[in-house]
Amino acid sequence: MSQEELVSAYSAGQISRRVFVRQMVLAGLSVTAAVTFAEALGADAAGAAPKRLTKIKAGDSVGPEPSDNPHHP
Repeated sequence: MSQEELVSAYSAGQISRRVFVRQMVLAGLSVTAAVTFAEALGADAAGAAPKRLTKIKAGDSVGPEPSDNPHHP
C-alpha cells in the first residue's frame, strides 16, 4: 500500500491509527514523523472519524479569569 493509499484509508476511517503509524514506519518514516502525520490528519485515536473543531463565540469562557490565577497579580 502506498503512502497516499494509507493516508486515504486512515482519513476514511478504514484503518486504525496504530496500523497507519506502523505502515508509515515500514514505508520509511520515523515513528515521530508518522505520529505527527497522523495527528495532522486530524483523526481520533480510533482512526474512525476526523476531529471537529468547536467555534468559540464572543463571551465564551476559554480559561480561568486572571483574578482566579494565583500567579497573576
